[in-house]
Amino acid sequence: MHDLTREEILNAPDGDPEENRQADIKAFEQMTPGLIRMREFILGRYKIYFAFIDAELGKVWKRTPEEKTMTRLLILENYIFTYKIYKKAPTVLSKEEQNRLIIFIDAYINSGKLLTKDFYFMLQGKGTNTLTKTKTSFIPDQQIGIFGNARIKVDDTFTLTIKDYRELKNGISTTAYMLLDCFVIQFTETGTKDCSIRLPLKKYMEMRGLKDEKTARKQILADIEALRKIEYEASEKIRGRWVRSGSVSLYGGTGFIKNSIICFNFNVDFYNQLLNYKVMEYSKETLKINSNQHPHAYYFSRYIDENYRLNEGKDRVHVISISTLIEKAQELPSYETVKLTNRNYKGRIIEPVIRDLDSLDQLYYDLLDKEGNIIDDPKELNYEEFIACKIKIDYADYPIHKKRIANKDKYSKKPRRKSEEKA
Repeated sequence: MHDLTREEILNAPDGDPEENRQADIKAFEQMTPGLIRMREFILGRYKIYFAFIDAELGKVWKRTPEEKTMTRLLILENYIFTYKIYKKAPTVLSKEEQNRLIIFIDAYINSGKLLTKDFYFMLQGKGTNTLTKTKTSFIPDQQIGIFGNARIKVDDTFTLTIKDYRELKNGISTTAYMLLDCFVIQFTETGTKDCSIRLPLKKYMEMRGLKDEKTARKQILADIEALRKIEYEASEKIRGRWVRSGSVSLYGGTGFIKNSIICFNFNVDFYNQLLNYKVMEYSKETLKINSNQHPHAYYFSRYIDENYRLNEGKDRVHVISISTLIEKAQELPSYETVKLTNRNYKGRIIEPVIRDLDSLDQLYYDLLDKEGNIIDDPKELNYEEFIACKIKIDYADYPIHKKRIANKDKYSKKPRRKSEEKA
């Protein structure tokens, strides 16, 4: 079976209805036991999903009819499994459900792969990506203004402000960033049309792998309070041009839990910014990380997903330097900090980095030295040797986006205008 683009599917010639009916029978005979059981349930339970998938993909495909039938069933099986739709399907699909299905189907059409159970869809861009990697702990007093607001300038394109900084225990916590990611995932996958996010507490706990509801509620309310304090200014590349965002707040005036629903409103400026962002596959395991046991793992995992989204199709996509990873880890002490204290670079930098990389079950990687040789025991390296290393990542389990790669190749060959060089 070869992969097709959306254009090939929708522009396929008409087929014969009787031929399609016979193909359904033939495909049914070739199905795996799992798909046979699924087919038996379709008319009784999931008929409306099946019909929607068929209509969205196009009723006639430029494939053999057997392939058409098998693909519809595979997409449906994967969708039901991914979103745990075990109850009988509704008679009418809500707008949110339709939008989620469209995103799911598009992922298959654009990548030639079914979405596996390992990823969420999440909008991402310069603002949110830089925000989640900005160090906010141990801010010196000179960076805190007379009104108690901490101002952190990352570079010329991003400045973060945290209001009433001293009210926080030690900056923005990892769990607060995880909560923000959950809000953006909910926004992305449900096709929310306004600033209001309504995330069931039970769903959030499943996403995070949490068991104790009382503890979860307490943490969520603390994290909402942290998100309420965030404001940033960023330069975003939108439609090929660098645009300054102005001052953007995350919080839109609502943040609480009621009737076991987490209610949060995005600020309208942040909402509008999200609408210009691109979707990436976000590893589900990232949200299940225990940040107490592995304080750096969330930042590593999220950046590895971002790297794939930004560099897919390029030679460098598989390689990330250790120095870059260390920059993304908010909780990791800097070289200068360790040098001024006990100089235990191995115990405070090298071992924690390797420990938290190894804790990511979805990550397959090799550690390479500056010559490209595989390091079998990184704990034997000194700091200078370690910081010169890089990791080589196996992204084989990630969806392939042929159209995205083609667009990048096309753009890279265009002569660049002066306004696009850098802002």
